[in-house]
Amino acid sequence: MRRISLTDMARAVILQSCAAAMLEEYCDECQKKIAAELEEEHLYLRPRFSPGYGDFDICYQEPVVRMLNCAKTIGLTLTDSFMMTPTKSVTAVIGISTQKDRCPISGCEVCTKKKIVNTDDKQEIREEGLIQEDVTRTAGKRVIIF
Repeated sequence: MRRISLTDMARAVILQSCAAAMLEEYCDECQKKIAAELEEEHLYLRPRFSPGYGDFDICYQEPVVRMLNCAKTIGLTLTDSFMMTPTKSVTAVIGISTQKDRCPISGCEVCTKKKIVNTDDKQEIREEGLIQEDVTRTAGKRVIIF
């Protein structure tokens, strides 16, 4: 794509769009497969979120890539502005719940279910109104890379 963008910008734009659509379709298929496997355990997926989309700040790309040791395991690195190399790479967070109910249609911007506090070696996740105040979960209990 880089070579084509130097010689034929119109073609590069079309290739970028096709690659983005193909990657999104792949992510959707992987998510469906994961959902089917988890449903056998009576666990259900929540929406997929990627750093840099909506109000999920792109700076969170760095801890995700670091925790998964992406540079060493799959050669995925970040630029100083948190863009991934190689291009058309995706990192995402997908919640897992014991509740089958879908998230409200009004969207995440009005959701009051989460408060995340970073501590030294773990993340405390308190879902206000859904689980007890003293419940904590260590980060990385279940990590799926696709």
